[in-house]
Amino acid sequence: MAGAKMSPSSNRSQDAVGAAAEDRGVREFVLYLYGRLLAVQSELRHSANSSGKRHRLQRLEKDLKVSIASVCRIGKLRSGRAMLQSRIKAAQPASVERPARGYPSERRTRWIGFRRPGKHIPSQDSGAVGSTGPVSGETSPLHGGTRELMPRQTDRAGFPEFADDDFENVAWTGKIHAFDQSKMTFAMTLPSGDVVEDIPFSESQFETVLNASLGFRKGVRVRLEPLRLVTGQADLHSRRSAPTITLIDPLDITARVDELRQLKNGWFDGLGREFDPAQLDWVAQQFTNKYPAGLPLPYLFPTPEGCILAEWQPGRYSVSLEINLQTRCADWHLLDLISLADESDHFNLDSEDGWQAFVQRLLQAVES
Repeated sequence: MAGAKMSPSSNRSQDAVGAAAEDRGVREFVLYLYGRLLAVQSELRHSANSSGKRHRLQRLEKDLKVSIASVCRIGKLRSGRAMLQSRIKAAQPASVERPARGYPSERRTRWIGFRRPGKHIPSQDSGAVGSTGPVSGETSPLHGGTRELMPRQTDRAGFPEFADDDFENVAWTGKIHAFDQSKMTFAMTLPSGDVVEDIPFSESQFETVLNASLGFRKGVRVRLEPLRLVTGQADLHSRRSAPTITLIDPLDITARVDELRQLKNGWFDGLGREFDPAQLDWVAQQFTNKYPAGLPLPYLFPTPEGCILAEWQPGRYSVSLEINLQTRCADWHLLDLISLADESDHFNLDSEDGWQAFVQRLLQAVES
């Protein structure tokens, strides 16, 4: 229970149960996509070789394979990948040299107060990573130095004033997997796999933290802001304070793009390229600034070719938009899941006319 003080072993048990349930959720989505794939492959077997539909079904088959593999990779679902192993490998060049895969290791960071140069506190009270060490006793999560998470020092009662250029605003997203009501702190898993512990929250934020933790298995995420990321062994003056906590949509584009930033070269069995941060920024800005609020948000998946695949399920239709980040153009595909009628198009998302044409096409699919 959230209100009871739990032992470390109880917390680990609770985390394990939450992780297993989350894994089941990912598995169910993979099986759903796999069912669609089997239906498309069945239609392919019965379609005429000269039919133009056959080519479109083959393209959809490829998109489904990529989607399934991407979901399994991001969701760390190993067993789901096995059922497509033979098909995926058959579509890959045999001569490709595949480097060893490197999955992000879990590291733990403690929340502390804020940094004030020239003030020193004992290491046992500072909460710095260097005093306790992350998992396996290594030094720190990011950039190879000690890391602390801190709220900005301005606009908070009792905080000393500092110049704005002394601090950096860092808004982080993640999932709350555990919280302690007695200490009024929670722990959050970041998209990178890092775990941030002992983050304080206030009485007014209790409802938000509770709802986020209950929604952990459903992928409910929160945004913490403003935060301060500090590296190195600077002297610290510590004061605990709760950051701003906001529940975000499970399909939030910015949060999903942040997850894609974690992918490295070879993320898909040795294939798959690391995304250019500037290109991901462009995608996030396009959807943030131009995507109508009334339309459903898409699922975003990476492709081994370096594109982003956006998918919607409006009613009887399956809609996909493969975005080429280099050309900033996208291939549109819509499939009627009942009649199997489909349509394709091409949009230049970097132009206002192209973006509006895409939005209108999606709006028609949603409203029909």
